Amino acid sequence: MAHFRLHAGHARLHTSAALMALLALSLIVPNANLLLPRTQPVAAAPIVRWAYYVTYAKDSFSALQANASALTYVSPNYFTLQSDGTIKNTEEPDTNTMLRNARVKIIPLIRNAATNADFTAQIATPEARDKLAATIADLVIPRNYDGINIDFEDIRPQDRPLLTDTMSRIAARIRPAGKLVTQAIVGKAKDSTGGYGGAFDYAALAPSVDFAMIMAYDYHYAGGEAGPVAPIGWVRDVTNFAAQTFGAGKVLLGMPLYGYDWDVTSSDSAKAVTYGQALERSKRPGATRTVDLPSQSEVVRYTDGGGDRHEVWFESAATFDTKFTLVQQAGIAGFGLWRIGQEDSGIWDVMKRSDQPAGRAPQTGDTNANQRYFTETGHGLHNGFKQFWDINGGIARFGYPLTEEFTERNPADDRMYTVQYFERARFEWRPDTSSVALGKIGQEAFNANNRPGGIGIDPPSNLPPDKRYFLETRHVVAGSFKQYWDTNNGQTLLGLPLSEEVTENGKTVQYFEYGRLEFNLAGTTLQERVSVGLVGTEVLRTRGWVR
Repeated sequence: MAHFRLHAGHARLHTSAALMALLALSLIVPNANLLLPRTQPVAAAPIVRWAYYVTYAKDSFSALQANASALTYVSPNYFTLQSDGTIKNTEEPDTNTMLRNARVKIIPLIRNAATNADFTAQIATPEARDKLAATIADLVIPRNYDGINIDFEDIRPQDRPLLTDTMSRIAARIRPAGKLVTQAIVGKAKDSTGGYGGAFDYAALAPSVDFAMIMAYDYHYAGGEAGPVAPIGWVRDVTNFAAQTFGAGKVLLGMPLYGYDWDVTSSDSAKAVTYGQALERSKRPGATRTVDLPSQSEVVRYTDGGGDRHEVWFESAATFDTKFTLVQQAGIAGFGLWRIGQEDSGIWDVMKRSDQPAGRAPQTGDTNANQRYFTETGHGLHNGFKQFWDINGGIARFGYPLTEEFTERNPADDRMYTVQYFERARFEWRPDTSSVALGKIGQEAFNANNRPGGIGIDPPSNLPPDKRYFLETRHVVAGSFKQYWDTNNGQTLLGLPLSEEVTENGKTVQYFEYGRLEFNLAGTTLQERVSVGLVGTEVLRTRGWVR
């Protein structure tokens, strides 16, 4: 796969108001079945996580050893088809043992040494193609590998039908043994019969391929002009075309972990760089490092000792996260990484986050009265949780959903509930009352921040109308905070105050059971002056689920 040329009111509510608040909270209505959370969510297939490991680089083995448990498949570059038809073998038995102990499937890569017309001779006749298929079967089946990854590149466009037939014959040989046929395929946004990707007939190859690893990189390559290696717009187009032709369930998005350093003053070619090398260049005197927003790629610009200007375009954890999101949104099978050892180590944290309920989820249906999907965070709202969100303030009160529904233990009563986290709240489904309740996430954030302003006070005498003392917790709510609490169903949606007003990060804030109010001095209206803090985000951040 070494592919280097590609292109809540007062405490006593009026009776009717109390009933309305209860109705909003409990959501008890005739069609009760529709209001249950998704106790049986639509399950998406796990995302395939594939990595290429190269035997010639120590950094590649170190990355594999540290992160094998995060992967589904690994393709070691064990085999090379030589010009004479023999196989160069660099297998590593100890590496295979390590991967199998980690329950990782091994799909070795085989590449071609001969290219263009020289490679044609190796697939020119039916007999030659049968011989090659038999050779590959002998590499896979007796060694009990899980399949093969065919990485034949630099093939003449006119050999397109020969490559297609070769893949068909390989499939016929190894599929009966339960082995996977996978292929590294040049990325393109539409069919083409010329150029570097001309030999790859997506539609014709599809029946023979179990996974198509689409090499969506080298849009700008070492021998061309400086620019992003894998610009997100092009990557999206490539992904969509592949999904349309192979079927989304077969497509793996090949992602680069490397970059290129172009001397834009005096050289026509670039040098390949790792993430670490790009980072070193960013520390040179006068160097700048930015994210190019249109392409969602990183670029370092610097001047070398000879006065030549350089551009280094490369991939980071942030750009990987963007492409990972694309994989989820497109609904394809997964992704592959070329190659591990070169990467920003933060990509492994992105993968770990995706294993949590906060990991982006695919959209499972159109928006309607009972469900809504938020592309902003990659999560959906369903049934009772959606109705509670709609009725009680939506984004302004709760923010966007940060997780899917999942089950966790409530620290307040030590019981298990179906919950969903939002930027400013946690929803909990109470099956004993068939109702939605707010979790005491304000209490959790308050405790985590060492209970600021939490010492209670004695009841003040002669309180003015803009202040209220809560005997239950011995705290006062005053001014704009009291006005917000009174006019926004504070009893239900904020709960009791846990603190006095305090200053945090330059803001006046006050903690409540279900949230934290924050004051904006520049606001002119109540809604501009008072907002609910992002306590849900903060709680999940402490778990490492969100950034």
